[in-house]
Amino acid sequence: GWNHPSTAQLLCPARNIIKFDEDPDTCIDHVKLGQNKITTKQWPSMFYDMSLYNPKNKKVGFLCGYTIVQVHVSLTIVASHIGFELL
Repeated sequence: GWNHPSTAQLLCPARNIIKFDEDPDTCIDHVKLGQNKITTKQWPSMFYDMSLYNPKNKKVGFLCGYTIVQVHVSLTIVASHIGFELL
């Protein structure tokens, strides 16, 4: 989670990612100390293709993040290999 910069970057809300990239350690500390509250309405950056992200239209790039796409592909391959049909 928030103990490692790489996973913290994936968990960081998309709207805060530029600030996170400028100073990851401070952002991580603020989250751990409760100074930066993250709510359920703030989707993590891992769900977005950040090159497409638009804070005014949060649907653009949503579910196109590299990590999420790779998880989907992996699950689809495993499911098809064992004969399980994903909904």
